[in-house]
Amino acid sequence: MKKFLISLITMMLFGITCSYATYEMDNLKYVSQQTANEMWDIETIINERTGIIELKHEDKMIYMQLGRQIVKQQNEMNRLFMNIEGYLFKGDKNIEGYPFILDDTLYLPANAIYDFVHEENEYDIIVVGCEPEGVAAAVSSARMGAKVLLIGQEETPGGLLVHGMLNTLDMNRQGDTLLTQGIFEEFFDYIGRTESFDVNKAEKFFLELINSESNLTYIPNIKDFTPVVEEKVIKGVEIKGMTNQIYYAQIVIDATKDGDICALAGIPYYKGMEDINVHDTYMAVTLVFKLAGVDWEELGQDVLRYQQETGDMNSGINDSSVWAFGKWCYANYTPLDPNMKLRGLNIGRQDDGTILINALQILGVDGLNKEAVEDAEKRGAREIENILAYLKTKLNSFANAQIAGVADELYIRETRHIKGEYTVQVSELLEGIVYEDAIAAGSYPVDIQTTSVNDSGYVIGVPDCYTIPYRSIVPLEIDNLYIVGKAASYSSVAAGSIRVVPVGMVVGETAGIASIYAIKNNVTPRNIIGQSDAINAIQKTMIEKGGYLPQAQKTEKICNTKYYEAFTKLLNLGLLPGGYSNDFGENKVIAQNSFINLIFRVMPRMGIDKDVDKLREKVQDYFTSDELTYQKAAEILLKLDGKKVKGEKAHEQAFKAGLYSGLKGERIIADNTITNEVAWQLIYDFLK
Repeated sequence: MKKFLISLITMMLFGITCSYATYEMDNLKYVSQQTANEMWDIETIINERTGIIELKHEDKMIYMQLGRQIVKQQNEMNRLFMNIEGYLFKGDKNIEGYPFILDDTLYLPANAIYDFVHEENEYDIIVVGCEPEGVAAAVSSARMGAKVLLIGQEETPGGLLVHGMLNTLDMNRQGDTLLTQGIFEEFFDYIGRTESFDVNKAEKFFLELINSESNLTYIPNIKDFTPVVEEKVIKGVEIKGMTNQIYYAQIVIDATKDGDICALAGIPYYKGMEDINVHDTYMAVTLVFKLAGVDWEELGQDVLRYQQETGDMNSGINDSSVWAFGKWCYANYTPLDPNMKLRGLNIGRQDDGTILINALQILGVDGLNKEAVEDAEKRGAREIENILAYLKTKLNSFANAQIAGVADELYIRETRHIKGEYTVQVSELLEGIVYEDAIAAGSYPVDIQTTSVNDSGYVIGVPDCYTIPYRSIVPLEIDNLYIVGKAASYSSVAAGSIRVVPVGMVVGETAGIASIYAIKNNVTPRNIIGQSDAINAIQKTMIEKGGYLPQAQKTEKICNTKYYEAFTKLLNLGLLPGGYSNDFGENKVIAQNSFINLIFRVMPRMGIDKDVDKLREKVQDYFTSDELTYQKAAEILLKLDGKKVKGEKAHEQAFKAGLYSGLKGERIIADNTITNEVAWQLIYDFLK
């Protein structure tokens, strides 16, 4: 049979004719001796991207998809297409049955519509990673008819929400509008539209979601895999084990926590904050822990007492969640481990009355280093005993609390950032840009967790509503590949917001929809960039499937400064936190020591390689809390620039040297004080 089919294709491809005739028989069309090209006027096309032979006649399209087998022969032929798998006719109705051959005659169901018939190891789409983002991607594409393989790294799906026990959601709203709709909202409905949920219920949801799709194959607990890449095109994924197995697909979606598929495929990436020249530095990781025996009603009284004693009104409690006690934790808790800290408690209530606490910060952990992660888990488990003992001294509700378990995996906030066709910057989030190729929306605060014992982390700002562009999930260099989740092409600072799971689930869902578009229209994900018809079609489908995208809106300036370029540059370097009120203090007078410290923080992040200790010695006498004046600013900048300062005329000297050239309408008088916004411009001009 194979020989006959291969012979038939060969004749069609190379113009070799034989006689065929056609007859209708029991809803089957059989083809026998007559010239096929004359009978059907068939146009033959080989799709080099998919390996599909397309036979086109008028409004009918026959697809002959060929299986792939790698062979090595002396004639240097390293690719052999074989095993014709099926035919697809575009007709009026769907008739069951497959093409078959009897006595050298090819039979086809008349007017049949088929999806591609695949080999057992061939799929339309492979999704690697069973994080919520990956499940959303797999399910969205399966719902549209694709044959999908979902490869999970854990025993069950749900990733961070299940195995990391992160049971309090980072919600994204604009007013009363939920920005993360679609499959995430299905999850939100399933857990009762509460912001904290039962982990077992979450796991059940993801399993039910996967099992509801008959054309979605789920393989769990896969620890070792590698992408199959040929000539800068990903062809599939190889699962390694007792017997290695290769699975092929037209599109692969990398939904792993760390962008593993992209990294293994050779796509460039950076780790942590390396994009802003901060090396070997990572946001703290967290070991979530479970407590039993906590009195929830009494916990409400503890929250009220905390608010009264500290005045911290950015705290509270509802039926399922608590966010409080930050001032009691940061200031008063003494860790056993010097590389750990306790921040304010984020508490999520489970159905059985136990609570999960996200608060322990473990510093200096490279999430890509297996040994470092395992060590952090062990040290964290020991620290939790000390944390509970401390909390019992502060919270009456914890009097009978007992440790009931810890998460199976750490909450690792960042590792790799894969480089894509576009990198989203934090200024764009706060400006509320609605991109023409938007595929998701969010509004979560840009939360930069602590990276060392010397800082407590900070909030860059709180967006009203931002969008994520399609371009940011298309990795550089390798075709037919998407990247979703926290490892996608977002700057390390912007990822402080975009990394949250609800936003990632929408991105994953839309990536699944985009994959279907790419396959149906025979284009690569990269080809879609800049094509408004393609983007509009993807956006329309996403909304029809229950998703949400905001309407185009006027871009708003983040802060009211006339030195906006300098401001956004420093903001994107993660240096100007506006907090929860987006107050950047542009009109406040800056102190001398704050000015100098900002210079030394900006320098390395702008890639300026100088001996900071030697420079610091030059301006040591200026490290005071005195208000900065033009005279003192001039002296500081001139000394740092290696110039001799001419006494009281330093501000005139600086003016002539061009150090004030970027200022707009300022009264440059020696004793006049300098505001933050002027300082931003002076530093930007001095260092750029």
